Amino acid sequence: MELLNPSTPEEAWSITRLLGGIEAVITDVFPKNRTLWVRGEIQKINDSSGHCYIDMVDPDASQERYPPVLKLKCWKGSWMGLKRSLAEDGIVLKAGTAVSVRGSVDFWRARGEVSFLINEVDRTALLGQMAKDRAALIEKLRASGALDAQKALSVPEAPVIVGLVGSPGTEGFNDFLGQVAATELGLRVVVARATVQGATAHQEVSSALRRLDEYGVDLICLVRGGGSKGDLTAFDHEAIATTIASLATPVWTGIGHTGDESVADLVANARFVTPTACGAAVAERLESFVTRLAQAASRIHHATLDLLAEASAHINDARRRLVLEPRLAVERAQQQLARKGTALLSRVTTSIDRSMAEVDANRRVLNALDPNRQLARGWSITTTSDGEVLRSVAQATPGSTIVTRVSDGNIESTVSAHGNTER
Repeated sequence: MELLNPSTPEEAWSITRLLGGIEAVITDVFPKNRTLWVRGEIQKINDSSGHCYIDMVDPDASQERYPPVLKLKCWKGSWMGLKRSLAEDGIVLKAGTAVSVRGSVDFWRARGEVSFLINEVDRTALLGQMAKDRAALIEKLRASGALDAQKALSVPEAPVIVGLVGSPGTEGFNDFLGQVAATELGLRVVVARATVQGATAHQEVSSALRRLDEYGVDLICLVRGGGSKGDLTAFDHEAIATTIASLATPVWTGIGHTGDESVADLVANARFVTPTACGAAVAERLESFVTRLAQAASRIHHATLDLLAEASAHINDARRRLVLEPRLAVERAQQQLARKGTALLSRVTTSIDRSMAEVDANRRVLNALDPNRQLARGWSITTTSDGEVLRSVAQATPGSTIVTRVSDGNIESTVSAHGNTER
């Protein structure tokens, strides 16, 4: 094509000729069969239509006022296979990713647009960078103590209220619920819905974890069925890892990995290889507690029966003692009383007999000393007029009256004189 510059308005090129000239120059330098590698940083990516459109910038020119932007595109027929193969390696292209792509320069004359058609992505560099980023994140979590925070939490022996983070209706979600429902122990599951793959998964999962922690469940389970590495990249995100580490509730993960543990697994209190295994572990923990509780109840029951039997034996023994011993004691007391009564009666009788003998003896003495008997024998008793017995002549003063008692009466006399009688 002739590309001489027009010198007058009359010689002005048409748009078609101009764009055709541009296309000719581009095709000359970058023929359609020529492929080359281009490196840059993804600024924006969109594949909602099935085709992939990427704006890639040159990080080396980021300080320029208008940094150059290269439009990349990959048609649906190529992009679906390329995206799937990247996902199998855990690679997800997103804004901020530094990437090298191979393809060819394309000029769309109808719009006057220059773009780059992608047919290959340097996955080796991306995998290496991903590995470096993952290792750096793990080291960061270790240095901050986040890797050990959940391990220090104790899991309740009977987790009866379990929080579940996952995508309802998915196979992994249903597998978990099937395991806990099989226990038939009334375990309650509180679901916090979250997308578990895609660009917003890390945000939704983090938010769901925090909601369940605030709700106050006994245990939180984060589950996701199997998938490619790309499908599971959200669980390597720092946001999920730091959220798990910050919770006061223990977190168990049941993520169907095909390869290594995710960062979420490393931070969690415990990890299981699948949602089914995670649900089974929850069910087993509760069943184990119920079994131990039943065994303890059985031991208490049997110990109580033994104690009751022992107490009953003690009561029966005490009853026998209360019935028999008082009766025996009464009988012994009655026997002792009878013996003592007999002995007392014997002593009393003896004492009475002795006393009666003494009385008889005293009576005989008294009879012998009875004044009346003495008077009858010829004796007399002389007293003063006051009845005082005269034992001395000194008591009978001359002129006083004395009374002499004889056996048949009294004789009053007046004392005229008295004298001493010596023998």
